[in-house]
Parts: sequence; structure tokens; C-alpha cells
Amino acid sequence: MLLIRNNCCYDDCQQVLEQMPSLIDPVNFQTLLLPDHSNKPMEPMAINTVHRTVLQTGARNLAIHMTRLDHDMLSIRLDRNYGLPGISSGIHLITLIEGRQLRLDVMERCLCMRLFVLVSILTGTNKDQSVRLMAKWIKVAEELRSSVGNYFGFFNVVSALCHPSLQCLESMWVRLRQEHTEQALNFDTRLRPTFRALNELRESYPPQSTVPNLIPFISGCRD
Repeated sequence: MLLIRNNCCYDDCQQVLEQMPSLIDPVNFQTLLLPDHSNKPMEPMAINTVHRTVLQTGARNLAIHMTRLDHDMLSIRLDRNYGLPGISSGIHLITLIEGRQLRLDVMERCLCMRLFVLVSILTGTNKDQSVRLMAKWIKVAEELRSSVGNYFGFFNVVSALCHPSLQCLESMWVRLRQEHTEQALNFDTRLRPTFRALNELRESYPPQSTVPNLIPFISGCRD
């Protein structure tokens, strides 16, 4: 009897795993940045629009928009039906074996967000624009951490700023410290230490946190 029951549970689990689709659908993705619905690598028009949008939009507004998307992916509002009894939260789901696809989606968002920030800086039309983009992303990271409590988004942005391909550009960091001293100091004294503590699971979350940093947990899962 116990064996039959366990087999039934295994079959149900396998069925859920097979039926749960990815939340990321690049084939049907649409955006005003790509008006012809194409997705050419490093599309100049799209990159220029990204530069302009990031620089002209307030850091808090960017942080709020990123957090809204993270909330939607993780069903923070408990408004998604995953086909599992009592499971309406994505954060709950990723701790279960049935949450494999969502764990992959969350990791994909982390990597894509990191690449988005990194490319937006490295493709600046000149060094001045790249430095201004660095300063803006530092402001966004601070808003994600202190204003909206999105430590997942914070981790994604700061991991881009700490990427070796950006850290090796010493002249840009020198210029950042000269022209955006407040942002450079904040990055060195607060944001980067917090990022390292999050990565090493040494950081505790304040009560107003909305999204925890999920990457260390997901990285440790054996999927």
C-alpha cells in the first residue's frame, strides 16, 4: 500500500514538472524597443533607446519597475495558480522539487539582468556616457536596497557592476570617482560590501524587504 501511494505521488510530481511551462517566452516577446518585432544581437536602435531611457528615468522609478517584474515572476501577491494544492507563492514553489522550472526562470532573469546592465554601460557612445550610466545603475542599486527592499534585483545590478570586464576599466572608475564622487563612495563603502555579504549568506534582511536574494539558494539546488 505504501509503495503504491509513493508511486502515485511520484507520478503526480512528474506530471506537474512536465506541465509547468517557463514564464520566459522569447519567441512571442514584444517591446517598443524593437518595433519590427525582430531580435537582432546588439541592435543599435534598441541599445541607443536603452541608453536614453535609463539616463532620463529616475532611479527610483527604474527600481520600482524592476521590482514589479520580480514580484510578478515570483507571485509575491499570491495570485498565481501553479496547479499544486496550497501553493500560490513562487518563493514557496522554488523550495519544492516541483519548482525546478521556476528556479531555472529566476536564474535566467538574474543572468539576463546582469548582462543588460553590463551591456548598457559597455556600449556607451563615449566614455562620458558610460560613466553616467555607471552612476545611474549605482543609484538604482541603492534604491533597490534601501527604498523598495528588492535584494534580488540589487544583487543582479551590483553583480554587473562587479563584473571583471567592467572592473578592469580603471580609467572609467577614476572618472566616476572624479565626476560622481557620491555614487562611487556609496558603491565602495556600502553596496559592494552588502553584495558580498549577500553572496556569502552573511547579510540579514530588514523587515521592509520585499524580495530576498534567491541566487545562493537556487545555485545550491541539484536540478
